[in-house]
Amino acid sequence: MMNEIETQARTLGFGTLRLDTNSALPEALALYRKLGWSEIARFNDDPYPDAFFEKPL
Repeated sequence: MMNEIETQARTLGFGTLRLDTNSALPEALALYRKLGWSEIARFNDDPYPDAFFEKPL
């Protein structure tokens, strides 16, 4: 599913994707890292997530 999202984002002209998650979800963190996402600084004010990722397309 993530590959399809990235493909569609490229098709739409996006150069970078960002996502947030919570460190209480270690499987999600591991998946994003495995798929080439890099951890970045907080980019929003949502109080729930505490882990933030970015992937250049």
